[in-house]
Amino acid sequence: MMDWKNLYCNVVWVLFFTGFTETSYSFQQEDLLQLSTFAESDQPRSPKCNVRKEFTFMSIAERMRFIQTYKTITTKEPYKSRYEALILDHPKLAIHIHTKKQFFPWHRLMLRNVEKLLQEVDRSVTLPYWDWSLSHLSPWRTSTLDIWSAQPWGLGGNGDDVTGCVTNGPFARDQWGIVTGNGGRTCLERKFNGVLPGIMTIHRALRYEPTNFTQFEDYIRNFIHDVIHWRIGGTMGDKYGSRSPEFMLHHAFLDKIWSDFQNQSPEHKWAFFKNADYKIYKTTILARNLVDNNNILGTKICYKDPFESYKNTHKALRQYDLNTVRKLMTKEAFSAPFFESYFDH
Repeated sequence: MMDWKNLYCNVVWVLFFTGFTETSYSFQQEDLLQLSTFAESDQPRSPKCNVRKEFTFMSIAERMRFIQTYKTITTKEPYKSRYEALILDHPKLAIHIHTKKQFFPWHRLMLRNVEKLLQEVDRSVTLPYWDWSLSHLSPWRTSTLDIWSAQPWGLGGNGDDVTGCVTNGPFARDQWGIVTGNGGRTCLERKFNGVLPGIMTIHRALRYEPTNFTQFEDYIRNFIHDVIHWRIGGTMGDKYGSRSPEFMLHHAFLDKIWSDFQNQSPEHKWAFFKNADYKIYKTTILARNLVDNNNILGTKICYKDPFESYKNTHKALRQYDLNTVRKLMTKEAFSAPFFESYFDH
């Protein structure tokens, strides 16, 4: 009988030797200057590619630039009304765009449209993504370099116990607000709860065969996608979750997972969408024109891994069969009663 505790420890050692350790992403305040210097020098500078980076591995300057630009397009014309039209389309069209045919390409188009707005303000800004699997056991930390930091380069922390409103950071209720359905303004709410899926859950997604795209898409849309919305809670947990700044970072990561899946082979890239001659809902754009990140309506999108050995980690994990991967998923301390069936995929 296999000793799952020892096997999980062995996987931790595999991650360690391939560079995936907690110290890879859990920094202390004294490391801030060193990280900022590293992140600035390590990123590619290709004018031919929109490079999207993991938010907590960006430099302080890059994070602040994104946040300032995001606040500009959400509060000032001529950007604000266009931004609000984009994000309010999401709840209005929810029943149509959360389907196998629409989910991936529709959200890829939305991300690019928001990114284009950001670049009207600052051409150097691209959408970051948040790889929540890197800190899944302590996802709600608020130290200096965490995503939920109250510093100008973070998204602020949890909502308060009374109103649920975020009260610190750049998106605090006294600094920023979200649009309501009737055109008013209200505070951004959060209600952090539980732990999040870890790297084994991401690895399972990448192990689907192209012929099993239906399962892959269902796993992302109805499991990974939903869980993060509900674990953040508050605004992210309601039908208008697209109003949250973290919505864009979460969906950019889902797009990266699809992109990583696609990059495994031509069959993976065009799985299901090879002959997708139907239109993205409420647009004139064909779905197949949003499949290849090398050409998304004339723009190349590149996702930069958070650290150099990220892909090597997933290569190392391929030594384990899927039954073992499923068992290791249960060792990540993540549980979600409504999603138990996905642990058997």
